[in-house]
Amino acid sequence: MLKKQRPKEHDVSHYFFFVEVPVQVVAAEAMLWGESAWWPKNSLTHYIKEMPGDLKVGTRYKQIIHKPFAPSWTVEITKFIPNRLIERKFVNGMFKGYELLIIGERANGTRVDYELHYKIRGLFNMILWPYYLRKQYDMNAKLIMSALKERVIQKNQEQAAKNSKMNHLKNNKNNNKEKSGK
Repeated sequence: MLKKQRPKEHDVSHYFFFVEVPVQVVAAEAMLWGESAWWPKNSLTHYIKEMPGDLKVGTRYKQIIHKPFAPSWTVEITKFIPNRLIERKFVNGMFKGYELLIIGERANGTRVDYELHYKIRGLFNMILWPYYLRKQYDMNAKLIMSALKERVIQKNQEQAAKNSKMNHLKNNKNNNKEKSGK
């Protein structure tokens, strides 16, 4: 007997990277998704926060594509775990579904996942998505993930250099105390 299969609720595009950087460093930057200094200047997508304040469930963003006649839409945070997860639901626009940003601690570093769970809305978008828009979205997501990875590596190196300098100064101070105590 054949079982009836449920239709697939959403298509999924998944992007991720792993970096040997502590989760605290990665999360501090990743939580600034769409609003940070590391966000690529040449990114096709930009987020505009529609309300002031810290990130929380209910925070809304207008997401804009910087291309002539390109769509825009509103997303709303529906799940938020500080430094670990942001889920944004598409309120309107060309996508039905949600996007996830997941920061996961590993034994030797941090993994960052971005997932787009979607169905395309609108006949025009349905026609353009497989032939043009999907490729543009993929390239842009990879650009954003690469920029985040570069930033967390840079920030980790800066913190390591600062810690090394502080340890060096502390050691010199202790050595000077020992010498003067003799």
